[in-house]
Amino acid sequence: MTIAALFLWDCYVVSHQRTKLFFWSHDEYGATRGIDLQTKVSWLTILPSKAETTRSLKPHLFPIWRTGLRSLPVDDPVGCPVSIEEMVQYLTPLSPFAVGPANFEFIQKGQIGQDSYWLWAFYGYDGHRWNLCVFSGSERFEGRYTWMCGDNNPYDLKDDDYIAAIHNQEY
Repeated sequence: MTIAALFLWDCYVVSHQRTKLFFWSHDEYGATRGIDLQTKVSWLTILPSKAETTRSLKPHLFPIWRTGLRSLPVDDPVGCPVSIEEMVQYLTPLSPFAVGPANFEFIQKGQIGQDSYWLWAFYGYDGHRWNLCVFSGSERFEGRYTWMCGDNNPYDLKDDDYIAAIHNQEY
């Protein structure tokens, strides 16, 4: 574990009974879990190859979170109307792994139809990128609104295709 931390390598350590997991990421964060890996996290493969991860990935969709239209923060260069703290609160009971403020990476901001969007990414224990997208501005649901949802993009859609599919609720 020390060598992996010093060289910023990904590192998994699992107890002999497979009940405890330690993970250290090359992105400079770590996580531990005292869970039964065989029954509660059956999608996790210790040290998976990229091909194995893609083939065995099961779809995981977060339910849509909606609110009234939010004004964009003035002092925020990204301008996202949903705070990182709200994203963490939304994901905490839904995600199969711990997500904290340091796990988020801003990917892109843009326009789709009448809506503005902000695409965020966070990473699972297996290194797979999960997405969270925030939309704001449309009058589709009786008035203006802000909403977010996301998933683990099991179909490996490119970002623009992914945003269009989530926005149009096509999968």
